[in-house]
Amino acid sequence: MDRVQISDPDPFSAKASDYMSTPAAFVTPELELGDPIVKKLLRSYSGVPVLDKSRHVIGVLSHKDISAVEVLEKSKVKDVMSKPAHVVTSGANLAQVWAEMLQWKVWRLPVVDPVSKQLVGVLCRSDILTPILNTAEDIRTHGEEVEREEHMGMLKDEKDEEDALADDEGSAEFFSADADADVVDDADDDNGEPYSRTP
Repeated sequence: MDRVQISDPDPFSAKASDYMSTPAAFVTPELELGDPIVKKLLRSYSGVPVLDKSRHVIGVLSHKDISAVEVLEKSKVKDVMSKPAHVVTSGANLAQVWAEMLQWKVWRLPVVDPVSKQLVGVLCRSDILTPILNTAEDIRTHGEEVEREEHMGMLKDEKDEEDALADDEGSAEFFSADADADVVDDADDDNGEPYSRTP
């Protein structure tokens, strides 16, 4: 009886780039927390990377960051984001990524190019665990069955969260690198900050 089936013969030898979600949604530091873009992303994700003009990750904006902010609408991302951001490179193996998630107690990590350090994707806990764990053919005890059902339910909830933005037509494209120029043209404010909007 196999209690755990391995869907990849050597899953932890795989790299972050093999399982990361891309394109990755992000925000920029000058956006106000009341901006529709920020609200939309935080409804879809537990946290999003914050990028500077060079597409380098300078922080992460999460639900936890905004929970203690009294005046949400006018506060800016840069004022409440967590920094520095924990990131992994696209060449990091899954064992290393998993160890860093456990060490930092974060379950979503921005993935950056090892040379340019620019954002290339996002890797979450379910991206790592789903390819490793499959439903067991046989489960010996009721306790094991309950534990597995709870675990798989948690992974499904996380995956649903990850897919929410992609299900909204145009959103994934909007935040892709290919669409950067269009977004800048549409959303530049008087200060020239991409992705910022005036109230």
